[in-house]
Amino acid sequence: MGDVREYLDTAGRSPFAAWFEGLNAHAAAKVTIAVTRIGQGNFSNVKGVSAGVCECTIDFGPATGFTSAKMAIGW
Repeated sequence: MGDVREYLDTAGRSPFAAWFEGLNAHAAAKVTIAVTRIGQGNFSNVKGVSAGVCECTIDFGPATGFTSAKMAIGW
């Protein structure tokens, strides 16, 4: 099990919350599921991109294509 924490800048703002609030309900549900799975230790969609930084890719969309959402994860 992991400990998922939300980053707050020096003014107490959350860049994640600002981004998340702009998502539609379907995308927000997908992101919530992904964050929950990461908190449970499931890193199947997580890949390293540089020293100490990983990204989680979430593919979804209509049958004619897909949308990819990426979240940066720091260790």
